Amino acid sequence: MIPYLHLGPLNLPAFGLMVATALLVASYILQGDFRRRTIHADAFLIIGIAGLTGIVGARLYHVLESPSEFFANPWPQLISRFGFAWFGGFLGGFAALLVLGKREKIPTLTLLDACSPAACVGYAIGRIGCLLSGDGDYGVPTKLPWGMSFPNGVVPTTETCVQQGWPADCRVHPTPLYEFFVWMLIAYVLWRIGAYVLREKKPASLVFCGYLVFTGIARFLVEIIRINPRSFFGMSNAQAASLASVLLGVVLCLCCTKNARHRVAARQQITVAVKNGRHSERRRNLSSIRAAAPNHCLYITPSFMTKVTCSSCRISAIGSPSTALKSADFPARIEPNSSGFPISVAALIVAD
Repeated sequence: MIPYLHLGPLNLPAFGLMVATALLVASYILQGDFRRRTIHADAFLIIGIAGLTGIVGARLYHVLESPSEFFANPWPQLISRFGFAWFGGFLGGFAALLVLGKREKIPTLTLLDACSPAACVGYAIGRIGCLLSGDGDYGVPTKLPWGMSFPNGVVPTTETCVQQGWPADCRVHPTPLYEFFVWMLIAYVLWRIGAYVLREKKPASLVFCGYLVFTGIARFLVEIIRINPRSFFGMSNAQAASLASVLLGVVLCLCCTKNARHRVAARQQITVAVKNGRHSERRRNLSSIRAAAPNHCLYITPSFMTKVTCSSCRISAIGSPSTALKSADFPARIEPNSSGFPISVAALIVAD
């Protein structure tokens, strides 16, 4: 346990240093994810803002778990360096990402996918800060050889050992270490899922859904050997939040998969509508498809030009091979080539 690093006259808290390291490393990981997704945004700014709001959220969630104690003496608890809740950090960071995504014009699910591996690595490194400071995030007493004791920690293990009926010098589960290794493994799995999604052109949200499910399960299991008090049906607050995370991840995955199937079906319907019939019939078919599925597709016919507002679209030209679009740079106005569109050709912009 090293709660402070002494550098001459400076006493630097180990927890604060690890949080700063976590934000820095997460920024580099997010920048790499942006690069492979061809997203042009400042990952360091996004992580900095989301990280700070996550810390505030984690602190607020922790103190509000015991509202009577908090409102009896709020300020010392608010400015304390110790006591942060994972789920509160998730809520704070999530809210910040929603705002930042709109500001940077990045689709929300795409941004959440990109941030998920970075969030796991940041959390894992932050847990090392908890271990070094001995802030009470350890587990129940154990006889395992890797058990650790924190007699001089912010929350000493001697008190916990006596309460559990063990000798005062007993060792406890170093749960921050468990979380470090598990969350780093989850980060690797999510990175590989992201590569699969990009390679196979799967819909956004799969990585974020995996984050919600995997981290929820991991935190639920870790809480079994933690010393946190039980509240909901014999579960700790963190376990209840973990169950909510898993359920949200499963529901979101099912909804996004269903929407993806609908987009594929709409794309196939539009292709048939364009290939069959005279020009007037194609126009009627396209109009009916658009009315039935307004969120699935944008299109351009020879008679209509429009602004494309979709930032992640696939372009499909149906008709004569000689027909070409002058520009497919989104979002920008799509212009016909110099010879114009033949009457038998329609160009589709289909949202992925």
